[in-house]
This record gives sequence, C-alpha cells and structure tokens, in this order.
Amino acid sequence: MKDQAHELKLKMFKPASTVCVYAVVSGKGGVGKSNITLNLGVALNQAGKRVLLIDGDLGMANLDILAGVMSRHTLLDYFETQKSIEDILVEYKPGLEILPGGSGFMSLGDNREDELQDFVSRLIGTGRYDYVFIDAGAGIDAKLLSFVSVANEVLLVTVPEPTAMVDAYSLIKILSIYEIKPRIQLIVNQVSSRREAQETYEHLNKVIGTFLNIQMELLGYVVSDPKVKAAVHRQTPFSLVHPNAPASRNIREISERLSSGAVTANFGTLSEVMHRFVRIFGS
Repeated sequence: MKDQAHELKLKMFKPASTVCVYAVVSGKGGVGKSNITLNLGVALNQAGKRVLLIDGDLGMANLDILAGVMSRHTLLDYFETQKSIEDILVEYKPGLEILPGGSGFMSLGDNREDELQDFVSRLIGTGRYDYVFIDAGAGIDAKLLSFVSVANEVLLVTVPEPTAMVDAYSLIKILSIYEIKPRIQLIVNQVSSRREAQETYEHLNKVIGTFLNIQMELLGYVVSDPKVKAAVHRQTPFSLVHPNAPASRNIREISERLSSGAVTANFGTLSEVMHRFVRIFGS
C-alpha cells in the first residue's frame, strides 16, 4: 500500500518540472550568509523566478528576522500539530516564500518516511518553485552535510579574512573527503573591490587545487557597504531598500548569472529532489 501511494505521488509530478536546490554554507558565522541568501532570493524573484528560502540554521534561525516578518509556526508544527504547509510558509513577496525551520529539522528523522514524503511532495512536488535555497548553519556538522547531500549545488559564502578563509577551507576539505559534491560556487562578501574578491578566490582555489579533489567557481562578490548594515537594522533586505547601492548591484549581477544560464546549475526533477530529501532525513 505504501509503495502504491508513493508511485501515485510521483505520477502527480509534472515530468518537465525541475528545480535547483542550493545549500548555502559558510565555514564560520558572521560572514553574512543569511543576508546573502535573503537578498539573492529577492533578486531572483524580481527577475521573475519562483523562490523558496528554507531556514536550516538550527538554533540560530534568522531569515524571517532579517526579512522583517513574523513567523508564528515552524517546520516542527507540521509534524507535531498538523499545521498545513500554508500555515507554516511565510509569503514575503508573490513568488518568494520563507520556510521557518529552526529546531524543526532536528525532528525530521523521528517521523515516518511516508509523512516526510508527503511533506516534501506538498512543498516542492507541486512545481511551484524554480529555486530553493537552504540557509544552512555555519560550521561543520552532520545536519549541514545532510543539507548539502539534498542540494543540487553548494554555495559557499566567505569574507577576505584569514580566519574565515581557513574555516572555509576546512569545510571544503570535509566535502571533498566525503565526495558529497564535485564542485562549489563561491561568493566573497564584504570585499573592498572586484580585485580583492578575485584574489580571495585565487588563493582558496590554489590551495584546493593542490590538496583536494573538488572544483570551485567564483559566482560573484558583494562589496562592503554601510547601507547593508543600515538595512539589517531596519529588518529589510538591502536590495529592496537601497536598490542602487553597490552591494545591491552586486547581488543583481549574481542573480543574473544564475537566471541567465551564464553559470551552469544542476537542475533536478522534482521526484529526484523528493527521493534525496526522504533518503537523507527519513533515515
């Protein structure tokens, strides 16, 4: 009976529908990972893409705070109190939604596989999103590796500081050792110029190329901009409140590279995404 129900759900998927799931990671906290995730989602949404942002930063969930929205429920409520997907999702803009995760992800493995299949099919299987970004916690742990395993692509955010680069390398090393993903896309945040971003990338890439079996591509950079901090205090994405600021232009350049196909992204079918999600979190 369970197999029949599962096959029925797969038949409900639109065969041509695909989605690209990004795990957004960083070697350490304080590099602006969540802010980059939020503003990149906003920029892609402004370009006509349907985007879901999943807050996977366990214990430090803050995507909704950065966006200035109030989330009454989290992922945990779906499984424990039978809240619907619509009750949990926060619509920030038409076509841009936030899924508050928080500690709810800690309980996914405690749920039966059929419940998890139903959740993922309702969330992603409808074909309502073009891009899904999982804002993973900083550092390295088993849950972060699970998020990376689920994703089609890995987006690493770092800053041009020695400690941040060392931590970024440590994270890349773990991904290489476990052969979870063959490549990483890099965004260098809080740089003074394009040149500093390029130098940061080249330094990291040289070390990676020497010691690790993994590819890294520079997706883009975001300059250090006082308007970013001002927007955080206002709990509004800087790309919305200061659309002409240098940092906002950088974010748009990155989103254009993604949406135009200038960067080859690994889109997967909806059923493939569901299979990976259930395999990782349903065990």
